[in-house]
Amino acid sequence: MLLYMRNASSISFEAKHERIAAMDGRNGFALIELLVVVSIIALLMSMLMQALSRVKEQARNSMDLSNRHQFGLFWIMYTDEHDMKFPVRGRGLVISGEMRR
Repeated sequence: MLLYMRNASSISFEAKHERIAAMDGRNGFALIELLVVVSIIALLMSMLMQALSRVKEQARNSMDLSNRHQFGLFWIMYTDEHDMKFPVRGRGLVISGEMRR
């Protein structure tokens, strides 16, 4: 009976040791898991960068449209102040009666 208890305790110890050894291998990330996570993050970042570049281009186009609108308003106001005449090249702008070049 004593012999049986010893074998049972040694089997129990070996089983515990095998479980601990198996758990030690599963505690950390494997290299392939880490590479998969990094590749997913890289893919998401590339999608985000494409979206941000599109938004940046739309903002640039909006700014160009705004500048053209302001330039058009400038010409409307200028011609309104100067009897519906555009400035002639070489004569300069006439502002409050004096010539500016």
